[in-house]
Formats: sequence, C-alpha cells, structure tokens
Amino acid sequence: MTCALCGGSVRLQQVQEEIVVGTDHYLITVRAEVCQHCSERYYSERTVERLIQLREAIKQGRLRGQAVGQVYELVTK
Repeated sequence: MTCALCGGSVRLQQVQEEIVVGTDHYLITVRAEVCQHCSERYYSERTVERLIQLREAIKQGRLRGQAVGQVYELVTK
C-alpha cells in the first residue's frame, strides 16, 4: 500500500490514538497503517468501530481509565 497523500510507503505499526471526552483524554494503543514519509494513519474498519465503542463506553461511565499524569493550564499575561 502507498500513502494517498504523498505516495510514501506504508507499514503496519502500533500507534496511540487519543479519545477526548469532556476534559478527559484517553490514550488507546491500536494498530494502524502508517506512512513512513508523512505519518498519515490508515485504520481498519474494525479498529475504527472499536474506538467508537470505547468512546461510548467512557461517555456512559461503563469504562474508566487509569490516571498516568496531570495536565496543567498556564495563564500568562
């Protein structure tokens, strides 16, 4: 497979995808085809469906993540 954007070579690898619900951010490791030149990602239909299911489960409170750090907002003048 070649990248639809730049024509670069694409290979299967593990990537982290972010799901945002409100102010919470969840990192999910999934497999995707990734362009080695421009980093464009291509997900299988199954992976997309799984990410949608995970987002809905988080929104409904059926799934909770584990805190791994903190996010700070800096307000400067």
